[in-house]
Amino acid sequence: MNASRPGSRLVPYILLVIFIGIGMFLVWYSTIWGAGLISDSFQYTAGARNFARGNGFSLPYGNGDLAPMTKYPPMFSFVLAGFELLGTSALQGARVINIILFGLNIFLVFYSTCRLAQATGFALLAALLFAISFVTVEVHSWALSEPLYLSLSLTSILFTQKYFEEDRSVW
Repeated sequence: MNASRPGSRLVPYILLVIFIGIGMFLVWYSTIWGAGLISDSFQYTAGARNFARGNGFSLPYGNGDLAPMTKYPPMFSFVLAGFELLGTSALQGARVINIILFGLNIFLVFYSTCRLAQATGFALLAALLFAISFVTVEVHSWALSEPLYLSLSLTSILFTQKYFEEDRSVW
């Protein structure tokens, strides 16, 4: 007979939702004046603007001529181009997408740690440390591709783990 209360299984997931909320709030608050900008941010946002305008994945150089953008990864610019197509600036889109990605990344850290360690308490600790870490909050506060890279990397690691665990050809 199970001596635990029926609601006690929900406690870790309620804590996870709280950690995700705290993390997303920290990124929202740290970007209250907009996402942080450096020279790479210009490359991503300009690439997104030109892609949304139908000029391809390109950047303006010198006298205004467009040159193909070959130095930076395109996925973040493609995501930001979606905001440009909806009528929102790529910079505002970077803030929104990074807040959402921080919540997703906290969940992915929890889920992958839970799968690897098979301990919910340890996974909650990993999610909390990820959520309140100055470095991860700062990374998600800039208009850069690192938050998207983290999400895609964690997801691909989980898919690879699933591939080795199951015999189905789908994976």
